[in-house]
Amino acid sequence: MAYGPTAPFLIPVESALIRAADEVLDSGVVARATWDALTAELDVKQLLDVIFTVGCFATIGAFMNSVEIDVDPKIPDLLAR
Repeated sequence: MAYGPTAPFLIPVESALIRAADEVLDSGVVARATWDALTAELDVKQLLDVIFTVGCFATIGAFMNSVEIDVDPKIPDLLAR
């Protein structure tokens, strides 16, 4: 991601979502302060979806890395834009 959770153009819930993803990937736990920020804006279903979605993408990434799936050759050009 080009910008992190402190990007000046993000609203608080967007920053909290990015922090939650970072925290789940780094430590497997959403920090209390991040969780509090998310619960102020999201319902229980949405909160669970945040964790589930991050976990699923991490699992897919681990699978792709493990079986050595090549990145589409167009991706680097698209990211360079």
